[in-house]
Amino acid sequence: MQKLAIISSVQPGIFSSIAQNPDFGFTPEEKTDALKNEKQVFLDAIGIPNLEQKVQIEVIRAMDGIPKNYSADAYILGGSPAMVTEREQKEWIDRLVRFVENEIGKWKPLLGICFWHQVLATAVGGKVDWMQKRKIGKWKTVTGKEDIVSLWSHKQTVTDSGNATIIGSGEDLRNSPIQMIQYENATGMQFHPEFTPEFTAFLVKLMKQQIIEEGLNVNQILTELSNMSEWNPSSYILEKFVRKYYNL
Repeated sequence: MQKLAIISSVQPGIFSSIAQNPDFGFTPEEKTDALKNEKQVFLDAIGIPNLEQKVQIEVIRAMDGIPKNYSADAYILGGSPAMVTEREQKEWIDRLVRFVENEIGKWKPLLGICFWHQVLATAVGGKVDWMQKRKIGKWKTVTGKEDIVSLWSHKQTVTDSGNATIIGSGEDLRNSPIQMIQYENATGMQFHPEFTPEFTAFLVKLMKQQIIEEGLNVNQILTELSNMSEWNPSSYILEKFVRKYYNL
């Protein structure tokens, strides 16, 4: 059976105690999404019935170190509260950059999300830096073929794509302009195709004070999320990636 690796850069149960705190005003749906394990998050977002009967799915914790000589047929690399600019201070981030360099050199299919989009850019000679303002909520990525509506949450951005090709840009070209990149079989995207509106609302409420201090309108962001007619319009990217590389 072919193997799909989900490389995680988030500690398990990171929201378990926070979700129960009544001070944040989380809804039951927001709590439920925040408490999902990462495998379930991606299974729900990919949306292929009985996927685990067709593909072996493993979750690898990047902070614990990717096992030596580890290999999968394809990789989905998720977001992280860590910052790529901490590479010199956090050895595990440096190891991730080198791991990605090695795997893309083997033409392995790789889908990098948010933090991992930035890791991919770094691995191919690009640069990452802090943004003027955080981006969180529902935003649009502009590509040459279509506009992709998705859910965003990031404070750092790719400022130089290095040897990768830019295939998607943000609406705000002064603040987080490089939203999608492609290098051989590897694709990076700053947005989150695996997020739900409920989980994004959870993050907004969790970081409410910081968001207000940064001059963003919390109520407007939450209203836009609650009015979304689709679960996450960009989740098709995950399904397309899995179907393509596993011939499903």
